[in-house]
Amino acid sequence: MLRSKLFVLPVIALALICQSINCWAKPQTAPKSESKAKVKTEPAKSKGQMTFESHCSSCHINGGNVVKPQKPLAGSKYLSNYVSFKSYLKEPVGTMPHYENLISNDKVLKELYRYVQTLKKSEGS
Repeated sequence: MLRSKLFVLPVIALALICQSINCWAKPQTAPKSESKAKVKTEPAKSKGQMTFESHCSSCHINGGNVVKPQKPLAGSKYLSNYVSFKSYLKEPVGTMPHYENLISNDKVLKELYRYVQTLKKSEGS
């Protein structure tokens, strides 16, 4: 009799602990309509935008030019066509770095060119 009581007490204690921390509770999930309504998806970034953000955005924030504010990237004569864009990047002037990995990959460079063409010249640029 004493053995059965010694066995029952730990089992009851374990059951109370599990109940207090909801070990047996089913996970709560929001109805499908609510969870979809709360999730806002951002449009996917283009490869050109990702390349711009990783290589260019530190100096050309929002299409501007940190080094020479009077010469922003947006609206630049070097963006008039792909050939002049690529030529400039092959032999950049001043402090502009040379990105051989971009120039040698025509697909990536064309995507970057398409993206930088979308940048708008801001007021005061």
